[in-house]
Amino acid sequence: MPALYLSRTYDEAHQLLIEARGFAQLQYGTGTNSQCENRTVRNRESVRLTSKLAQIAACLLAQRAYQAGEISREEISTDTYRLSKEIVCLDWKSATECELPPSLLGLLGFSYDLYRPVQRLNQQFIAH
Repeated sequence: MPALYLSRTYDEAHQLLIEARGFAQLQYGTGTNSQCENRTVRNRESVRLTSKLAQIAACLLAQRAYQAGEISREEISTDTYRLSKEIVCLDWKSATECELPPSLLGLLGFSYDLYRPVQRLNQQFIAH
């Protein structure tokens, strides 16, 4: 896997984390009520978003460390460096339980699109 690809993908995940934090601050920091009447669903999806992005970033950092020779193939193949909770991270049904703010739906979509190639990369290391 080229280092440039990992770097760009990590940068994209990092940018999405910043946007997710901004969304959370806007929605919760000001005390405004969003379009979603069910705060539990909105909060759950926000946590799902940040958790997914943190997993992506951690996985990509591990890939960088492997390419730099900082960790071995055996180490990167352990559960410590694998993506987890794929069923939860790839679930869209729960995001449709109520009307979520468009900005949150957009971030969830971007995170899904980013998760899939990182998942495939992760599965390649597990297979070898």
